[in-house]
Amino acid sequence: MDEPILPQHPTDDRVEIDSVEWLFAPDWPGRRLIARVVAGDVRLTDATGAPVEDLPEAARHLGRSVRAASATLDGVWTARLLAEAGDEGNERNAFVAMDLLELDGEPLLDVPFQERRRLLESVLEEGMHARVSPAVKQPVCGWLGV
Repeated sequence: MDEPILPQHPTDDRVEIDSVEWLFAPDWPGRRLIARVVAGDVRLTDATGAPVEDLPEAARHLGRSVRAASATLDGVWTARLLAEAGDEGNERNAFVAMDLLELDGEPLLDVPFQERRRLLESVLEEGMHARVSPAVKQPVCGWLGV
């Protein structure tokens, strides 16, 4: 996968969805990234495909968390305040993975999303700085608080 890989964008919320097979995930605030991990070495690109070199912390955590010879993940580098809003000293950063696009040299874009998520859960060792985003099927009203 040498061509730039761009993140998938969410389906417009006005689209009528009539299948129970759709999965819904939160729209995480933060910086959208594609992470290519090869033998613990991480290359990050942004939503336009441009290299990201100012997040060595994200690369370091992902290099330790991916349990595969190579993998390409789509996710968000996000921060959550653990104390009062605005107290940046208590900010905790994490890469929240939403999709697995490649595994051990094999592209997965033709694999159903549910299967890619199952693989993602087995490849990413979750910890304080690396997480798999939750995703749910319909009905989502209770989950969204509407």
